[in-house]
Amino acid sequence: MRRRSVLLSAVPAALAGCSLMPRTPAEAATDVQLIAAGVAAVAQDVAKAPNVPQATLVRVQADALTVSQAAAKVAQASAISATLAQQIAAAVQEIAALVLPLFPATAPFVPLINAALSLLPTILAAAGVTGAPAAHPVYTPAEARLILRGAV
Repeated sequence: MRRRSVLLSAVPAALAGCSLMPRTPAEAATDVQLIAAGVAAVAQDVAKAPNVPQATLVRVQADALTVSQAAAKVAQASAISATLAQQIAAAVQEIAALVLPLFPATAPFVPLINAALSLLPTILAAAGVTGAPAAHPVYTPAEARLILRGAV
């Protein structure tokens, strides 16, 4: 019985480190900047790829610009707003929907897209947006941050 109570008391402490929400507004802003850098890198790579429909390329670049502009606004604010978080999420999800079907999973920018998608729940949670994420994250927030730091 003692062993069970020791194990059960460790669970809340372990879960505290797994929180989706960034601990400070500055961390949320950093996450948004990482997503913006990753999305910008994806847009550049897609622009260089052959046989990408022009309409897709224009939409991906517009979405990357939306994320970049939202990231700039988040950097100036004391906290991320629900509206900005939802704009970022919608743009990243659209980029994923446009790009992922066109390329194999081994394309070098696919991990960037998946990392950005995986970090969206933290951004939405920081802004107080409730609801289930559109897709199950491929990476943990910590893994997503590491992958996106490579795009900076």
